Amino acid sequence: MAVTCLPPSFHVFFHCKGANKQNDFILFAGTNYYWHRQITKIAVDRNMEIAETIPIIENVLHITSHRNMGAAFGILQGQMWLFYIVTVIVTVGIIYYMPKLAKQNKWYGISLGVLLGGTLGNFIDRLFRNEVVDFVDVYIGSYSFPIFNVADAALTIGVIVLLVLMFVEDRKEKKEKNHESA
Repeated sequence: MAVTCLPPSFHVFFHCKGANKQNDFILFAGTNYYWHRQITKIAVDRNMEIAETIPIIENVLHITSHRNMGAAFGILQGQMWLFYIVTVIVTVGIIYYMPKLAKQNKWYGISLGVLLGGTLGNFIDRLFRNEVVDFVDVYIGSYSFPIFNVADAALTIGVIVLLVLMFVEDRKEKKEKNHESA
């Protein structure tokens, strides 16, 4: 009896011995970010001219059509082969560590699932377009934050959650060591 525990697109990367609700949820988080990325990107790409802006909340949040041939904040413009190599390495690392870390703490798995969704979202753009479609334009007071996309948000959220988990786990281990030696 075959058990399906992952979305069909992920069967290429993962092999399940049985249904696991935790793995399903982790991969749902990643695929959710990935598909939101694709849907929002297509909507902006097909319906807006480059540099066109639509205020959602005046002076706070706008949808602005922008193209980025670099990484975050436009650094490393045009270095597509570097992005391809880094993306493959990161994706393999996430796929390798996700099942191991998710057994320890489901939040590790969720953060890695979200990172995977963000990584693949931008990778698809770079692979097929040689650029990333950015459109979330945030203003903090008079400061205009660099325009980003849903995949960038997923990457940021995934990294922050991962760092918080590592920090909390490290503090817990140090506390346990101090308690044992006392």
